[in-house]
Amino acid sequence: PELDRVNLVAGETEIESLQMNYSSVKKGDLLFLIGSLGLVEISVREGSAFERLSLKPGE
Repeated sequence: PELDRVNLVAGETEIESLQMNYSSVKKGDLLFLIGSLGLVEISVREGSAFERLSLKPGE
């Protein structure tokens, strides 16, 4: 599949486009990528996805 067309839904937030690295988005932008262990990671460049999304385990 074309991974650049994959969107991720976390709670009520949709994160568009799988990124290859943090530098591909602006400071404060929400992103997801495949980490070094092969797992999907949700992050905010130079910020906290935990604080931004207020998700609980399983959401």
